[in-house]
Amino acid sequence: MSEFYTIQRGLFQLEVSSGNLKVAGILPGDMAVFRQLKEGERVEGKFVLALIKREEATLKRIRYLDGGRVELGTGDPKQQPDIYRAGEVEVQGVLVGTIREY
Repeated sequence: MSEFYTIQRGLFQLEVSSGNLKVAGILPGDMAVFRQLKEGERVEGKFVLALIKREEATLKRIRYLDGGRVELGTGDPKQQPDIYRAGEVEVQGVLVGTIREY
């Protein structure tokens, strides 16, 4: 992910830099638009902006697994999802759309 831009209260956007979400129709250079989470909101199966180990931000589909684990994947069956302990992943926002310049 690239630079952070605030659009309006509760919405922000980041430029997509990776090409690993092509299967979901999200391409490098797209602006990913996120909405901040509402308290108690469930995000199972949604694309989210996740902060991993307070170091790396990534756009992935999230699933919660047994044993306090979190799966972050691209939705591409050819790519293995990444598995983390729940405490290693902080959801920063939920993807609500993308903007692409032609």
